[in-house]
Amino acid sequence: MNLTQRLHDCHRTGRLAFMAHVYAGYPDAAFTRRLIDALAPAVDILELGIPYSDPLADGPVFQAACRRALENGVRPADVFHLAARLKPPGFHRPVVLTTYANLVFQTGPADFAARLALAGVQGLIVPDLPVDECGELHRACVGAGVHLIQLVAPTTPPARLERILAAASGFVYLVSVAGVTGTDQDADTALREQVARIRMRSDLPLLVGFGISRPEQAMALQDVDGFIMGSAIARRVEPGRPADEVLADVATFVRQFRGLPQRSGRGNGGEA
Repeated sequence: MNLTQRLHDCHRTGRLAFMAHVYAGYPDAAFTRRLIDALAPAVDILELGIPYSDPLADGPVFQAACRRALENGVRPADVFHLAARLKPPGFHRPVVLTTYANLVFQTGPADFAARLALAGVQGLIVPDLPVDECGELHRACVGAGVHLIQLVAPTTPPARLERILAAASGFVYLVSVAGVTGTDQDADTALREQVARIRMRSDLPLLVGFGISRPEQAMALQDVDGFIMGSAIARRVEPGRPADEVLADVATFVRQFRGLPQRSGRGNGGEA
């Protein structure tokens, strides 16, 4: 199922789409594959991260995950290979890949986008690539049929918001807090006001991330199509614990986020 269709189906059934972010290779490559299988029954979209040495948008939990994965020798090619291997065994969830601009431009935007498409990845998130500098990658993603997903913050001013939404595809990623991933903070007035501004300017689905760790936080979000969670999952992946115990813990944890209802949302899961 493709990304647009998945988001449309979530809206049609009145539930919030759940996107789970996992850094590949943490705590090791074999565990990552098992973790994805444990998440699959609960999540709608898988966000697969390429470990990076300086993940500036990430908090301590994901920084540690990246460091461990890099120490394990995980490289971008391994993540593309993992993504490509998900579909044949029957992983029926759209995959979005997250990375940083340096890795994209080391490879070259056209080659990077082509590798995404070849691996069956449907979307790309580059947190440190501002909209003013994404033109080359945007064109490459359009040519490869990959959504280049744009991020918006509660503090993004209206004029800049217009430019971001003009370049957005797939869905809009709304950062819920002025900080890094893993921040445990409830939605505030600035977030609600930004949601309203986005809704007036775009029909794309709107997913909120950074700081979601409890079902009540997700259910408190109004007029959105879904939420993104990663650090809260990674906190349960403690190196040294028996893998079966960790996976059972994660599966139980994410199950409570499955099928949460949308609140007063007009989100439409429309075409990108």
